[in-house]
Amino acid sequence: WLKIARAGTPTRTCSAACRCTTRTEIMRVAIPLAICVVGDPSSATSTINAVVVRLRNMLKTSESEGDAERELYAKFKCYCDTNTQQKEAAISAATRLISETKAETATLRAENAKLSVEKADMESKLDDAQTALKQATTMRGKENKQYLSEKSYIETSISSLEDAIRVLSEVGGDQTAAAAADNTGYMAADATSQAKAFLKQTGGSLVSIGAQVKRALAAAAPVLPATQRKIVTSFIAAPGGDYSAASGEIVGILKNMHDTFKENLANTEEAERRSAANFAEFSALKSTEISTLQEGISSREAAMGDKAGSVQTNMQTVAQTQSDKADDEDFLRDLTQQCADKKAQFDERNKIRGEEAAAISQAVAILNGDEAFDTFAAASQGGVFLQEISEHGTESQAQALRKSLSLSVRDVARAQKSVRLAKIAVLLCAGSTPFDRVLSEIDKVIRRIEKEGDQDNAKRDLCVDERAHNNEAISNATTSITDLDRQQGLLETDISSLQNVIDDTNADINSFRASMKDETDERRNAYREYNREMKTLKATTKIVDKAIVTLKKFYDWLARRDGPHTYGTDASNPSTCTQNKDAGGGNYKRMPDASRAELEDACSDDPKCSGFFKFSSSNGGWLKSVVAPQAEWYDADGTLCVKVYTPSSALLQTKEDPAPPATFDGEFAGQKSAGANVISILEGLKSETNQEAEAETQQEEIDQADFEQFMTDISADKQRAEEQVADAESMQASKKQQLADVNEDLANTRSAKADAEKYLADIKPDCDFMMDNIAGRATARAAEIAELEETITKIKDSPVFKKARTREEHEAEGECVLKCFKVCDEAAVTSGECFKSALGKPLSERQPDGYAPCESCRRKITVAAYCTGEGAGSPGCPA
Repeated sequence: WLKIARAGTPTRTCSAACRCTTRTEIMRVAIPLAICVVGDPSSATSTINAVVVRLRNMLKTSESEGDAERELYAKFKCYCDTNTQQKEAAISAATRLISETKAETATLRAENAKLSVEKADMESKLDDAQTALKQATTMRGKENKQYLSEKSYIETSISSLEDAIRVLSEVGGDQTAAAAADNTGYMAADATSQAKAFLKQTGGSLVSIGAQVKRALAAAAPVLPATQRKIVTSFIAAPGGDYSAASGEIVGILKNMHDTFKENLANTEEAERRSAANFAEFSALKSTEISTLQEGISSREAAMGDKAGSVQTNMQTVAQTQSDKADDEDFLRDLTQQCADKKAQFDERNKIRGEEAAAISQAVAILNGDEAFDTFAAASQGGVFLQEISEHGTESQAQALRKSLSLSVRDVARAQKSVRLAKIAVLLCAGSTPFDRVLSEIDKVIRRIEKEGDQDNAKRDLCVDERAHNNEAISNATTSITDLDRQQGLLETDISSLQNVIDDTNADINSFRASMKDETDERRNAYREYNREMKTLKATTKIVDKAIVTLKKFYDWLARRDGPHTYGTDASNPSTCTQNKDAGGGNYKRMPDASRAELEDACSDDPKCSGFFKFSSSNGGWLKSVVAPQAEWYDADGTLCVKVYTPSSALLQTKEDPAPPATFDGEFAGQKSAGANVISILEGLKSETNQEAEAETQQEEIDQADFEQFMTDISADKQRAEEQVADAESMQASKKQQLADVNEDLANTRSAKADAEKYLADIKPDCDFMMDNIAGRATARAAEIAELEETITKIKDSPVFKKARTREEHEAEGECVLKCFKVCDEAAVTSGECFKSALGKPLSERQPDGYAPCESCRRKITVAAYCTGEGAGSPGCPA
């Protein structure tokens, strides 16, 4: 605060400990008036003296009361300044804390929103994973149930086939078991008698055995292909259990079917094992994924909870801080008003006290004025001023000088309304006050007046500087407020625009998620349909394969049994066996005494025989079930013959050539030609099914690739959108922080502007007073100084002052006075040009500087010693 004091207004400085000291420029007149008269004082004079003393005591009491009040007000002002500073700092800190906390809360909410989006995405993925695992588990259950059903069916079929084969074998239906018997024994004409003889030997009942055969075949019939089931059904329906030559074919069919079912059972069990392993692997992967997603959801829920707690804490902090800030603002507002009221009260009391002191001082001056002096002198009947009594009436000259100077100074004091000059006038009037003291007081007054002038100039300069500085601060603040208002508007627009971007981008993200979910559902359904179709195609291929294997197996066996063939090296040399070579391995039957012809017959009769090795040293050799490739043949003592089928005996046709009409002559052909046709059709069906499966697989791969590309592209779009949202939220948080800073700067700038305006308003009265009166005050001070300097000159130039000064100098010289001053004659003493010294000699002016008799006396040495020493050549030295 700028404190400018007029005359009579105190200025204050406060220490850090709030212990205030006071300085005042109130001019008090406490001048001891010398109404001194000789003779018996009159009653009027005594009364006036008592009044003057009382007035002087009143001034002292007023001064003491003013000092006490200034001390009290200084403490109160220190209380005001300290608490104002503390509350303003607390309000500023609260404003900053509220802004920072709100910005932090906005950031926490944005982070929570991001975590919420991530949590929702994880929950969606978790739901998908759990659904996929559940569906896989359901599908696995169905597959296992189907496997158990199929296994049970196959095992039941195998059991039925084994029962049928066992029963037919017991009654001689298995031609392989009776390979050593004559093949003619199984012709239709002798089959019944053979079976009866066998049953009779075993003690069984033909009827019961026939029934058992029928039951076994009836149980096995459902698992046979239609054509073979027809043969079996016809066999069962033969009346009287009359077996035909077809029994061997039936046993072969049953055994082939038994082998097929065994293979199917192994394949089914292997498929089940693979399916179970794949499911276990898929389940483990999904379980890990589910666990990871659940942990991610839990961690985000925990983080969201923590941030929500922080948001709640921040909101409570903001509410509490706003409440504290409001309390501080209320206190500061009341304090400001209270301090202003107290200042006005203090200023008013000082003003009145100053006016009171001026009135008392003026009363004292009146009572000590010339008019009062003359009046009181007349009332005291001829009293004179008290003055030192000196020779030749010098007192009358001094009195006249004092009176003249006092009247002159009093006139100027009245004209300038100067208490200071009035005090000097009273001092001059008091005859007991030495001129030296009067001059000293005049010097003090002059210095005080000059100091007051310096203070007025400093106050004027301070007013000019403060007004210029604060007006510039107000102008700068106004410019800053305009700029901050503009920044505030821009930041609010940016924040709103960023919010629109965030909302639009979040809408795009939700759209991406919906598209991804729809596409995933569509892809999942398509994949299920693909699996269903592939399962159907695989089942079709499997069934066709089974039929082809069954037919091929049977007709290959039939071709090996009845097909025309020769024995040679290979198809290019079908009639010449290879000498001195053996294929190694494949030997399954040794015929030690057989000739080559017997070996050929035995190999031709056995379908599983692929060739034979004939010893060269003797008869005999080995029948071979398998002949190794020629590259593996090795040297041996014998001949290797390979069974080479003629082209016309080829079992399967690679093209649909017409088969010759079937006859009953020659070897049994059965349905060989039709079977080849059927196999060709089945293989065509299998090829088409495989092509369709391959096309489905290729389309599935294309669809899957398209789906993966779509998911990659949309995931990238979604990620870019999420990054855009994160960037926008980060930028928005930054903008909000900038807005909070701008709002804080705007509030601070407006507050600073208001403070500067208030400050200028506070100093306006004092500064206006100083600026309006500084010239007049300077003129008054100049008049005062001029009068005082003229008084000094008159005093110093007066004979009375000079004589008094010379006498003082005489007294100072002591015993050397007659040697340091010139001696006057009596005429000079009479005229007043000199006066007698304390030694009774009349003396006038001082001898020249360095006067030898004077200087030697002062040094208590002889003149000769002085003149021959340091004072050589000085005045007064002998020539």
